[in-house]
Amino acid sequence: MHDPEMMKLLREVAASRAEIEKKYGVKRVGVWTDLPDHKIYIIYEAPTAEAFQRSLMEPVFIQWLGHNSNEIKMVMNEGEGQKMMEMLK
Repeated sequence: MHDPEMMKLLREVAASRAEIEKKYGVKRVGVWTDLPDHKIYIIYEAPTAEAFQRSLMEPVFIQWLGHNSNEIKMVMNEGEGQKMMEMLK
């Protein structure tokens, strides 16, 4: 059970999420919940890693992330990976 302040913050995040995602061109692909482990998995698409990172730096997200344990993994498809490898040569 979350305390009232945490629930208030969650409502603020939910209310501003769509606007922030639009601002940075970030798209939420899907959300999955692992109830026994109390974990939420969210998949996003973003035009760049920087755009995604900037979206998370919005004040309401900073507050939310500060109250939770987070692990962010940025991945790319095979074609993007090949382009990256070519740039590193």
